[in-house]
Amino acid sequence: IYCPAIADSGIGMMVWGRIMKGEKNKISIDAFDDMKEIIDLAWTAKKSGIIYIGGGVPKNFIQQSLQFSKDNGADYGIQISTDQPQWGGSSGAPLQEGISWGKMKERAKFVNVYCDATIALPMIIA
Repeated sequence: IYCPAIADSGIGMMVWGRIMKGEKNKISIDAFDDMKEIIDLAWTAKKSGIIYIGGGVPKNFIQQSLQFSKDNGADYGIQISTDQPQWGGSSGAPLQEGISWGKMKERAKFVNVYCDATIALPMIIA
């Protein structure tokens, strides 16, 4: 499980609290190990596909690994978000925006789904 922003979460705060109390941490968290693993996956994959639920840090974490892979970008993509492009944030940025950055291939097949994930994801999986 990759969680690039775990320190910026309730779980991260609980882990930090236990460490501060001197309790032995049974959870191994190393964002740089995660980065190495995901970049290795991107660099060795014959094809790559992505499903983003929302955006923000997790979306960027995946995109940057694909951006710098030998094949530059994902072949397929689905983005489910209630955010909109006009606000200028990563979560609302459509997948085609990533083509110029090398996050999506020029001939990638992708779709942006503007819907709540609790509605859209079960319908996609079904």
